[in-house]
Amino acid sequence: MDGVVVWVKDLGRASAFYGLVLDLTEADRSKDYVAFETGLSRVVLIPRVSKEEGIEPQVGGSSPVLEVENLERFKEKLLSVGAEICSDSFVGAPQFAFRDSEGNLLFAIAPPQPPPQILLAEAEVDEGGTLL
Repeated sequence: MDGVVVWVKDLGRASAFYGLVLDLTEADRSKDYVAFETGLSRVVLIPRVSKEEGIEPQVGGSSPVLEVENLERFKEKLLSVGAEICSDSFVGAPQFAFRDSEGNLLFAIAPPQPPPQILLAEAEVDEGGTLL
């Protein structure tokens, strides 16, 4: 997947939120959309339009996930601009859900941690040399 579309009510307000609050790098802009780099893919903000204009946003569906080095600092930043924190944790990695300036649900997740490594100097072995 190369990117995800996020439907927004106000393109200017949403692009400020994604650029200044979420600290994403703007990659492309036109009067019809704003795209941000997120590492390997893009988040493309597109204004909601009516059925008459030919495109109608999906109801339900997917939510963007942002990998964040310091979840607590990021959460404080979101709260400082009035963003809604919806949930403080889910099963698995440390994470929380929040809403952007347009009411869309997003997730912030901590980067994966490498599995602990056993140092041979600390390992125990049986008489046959098998690690215990």
